[in-house]
Amino acid sequence: QARTASKALLGELQTTLKGTLSSKGAPEAVKVCSQVAPQIAQNVAKKHHLQIRRVALKHRNPANKPDAYEQKWLTQWQKNPSQIPDEQAEVVTHQGKSRLRYLKPIKIQAACLQCHGAPAQIKPEVKALLKQHYPGDQATGYKEGDLRGAVTVILALP
Repeated sequence: QARTASKALLGELQTTLKGTLSSKGAPEAVKVCSQVAPQIAQNVAKKHHLQIRRVALKHRNPANKPDAYEQKWLTQWQKNPSQIPDEQAEVVTHQGKSRLRYLKPIKIQAACLQCHGAPAQIKPEVKALLKQHYPGDQATGYKEGDLRGAVTVILALP
């Protein structure tokens, strides 16, 4: 269930972003990430009856700051990029209840660099929109293949 939800979120987000990038350009893609992506996650969460979001150590949106569990895995993966798994899942106990914690790593693709690449290579109009939507932005300076973050799922277990 967590894997399916993660795949749905990433699939819809990638399709939307790639379509927006090719038809309207990077400035509109910034708007997709700030306005549409949270709605996609909310719809997936409702459909699959779980919590789901994107997180990153270098987050753009403060709502995407990882919790301690997520930070542990992201930090480990960042230190050992050649050992990043396709996914990470385990059952944990939180406040006396069992929960599945699932993480699906997200790696930077070439198209992502228009907004997440080296600051000197990001177009001025994109920089302006990023500053407007994300005043505390930390999510630039990536290269293709770098770990961007993860989709994280929390699923309550019976």
